[in-house]
Amino acid sequence: MLINTAARGHYIVRYVTDKQKKAVVDMISTQTLGEADRLILLNGGSMLARAGYEPYGNILAMLGAYENEASEPVWDMMSLIIGETRRFIDLDETLEDQIKSLVRKLITKQFERLGWEAVLAHERERQSDD
Repeated sequence: MLINTAARGHYIVRYVTDKQKKAVVDMISTQTLGEADRLILLNGGSMLARAGYEPYGNILAMLGAYENEASEPVWDMMSLIIGETRRFIDLDETLEDQIKSLVRKLITKQFERLGWEAVLAHERERQSDD
């Protein structure tokens, strides 16, 4: 059961049992939730972690369920959470590879969907001369 659907209320919901957390992650990964719900879950989870009510690992575990996400507003929140992980890497550099792996998992489908063609600097200069 999801509480505060479509962010109708001005409160943060804390899902405490493993069963509740798994249900939320399943709804995120299958994208059975609307954009507003996916966004508010990230926002609320991030605020709970920053306030010390939840371990930051919980929001990162939830973030892993967003690998199919294509919504720009949701990606904005995802990028803020990913940016916050920098403070953990600064404290423990051994976490960097794990966080990079998570980020690669998250961006792979968007990278493939949007496409990206690498151009070396000398090729770019040659193209601008044409």
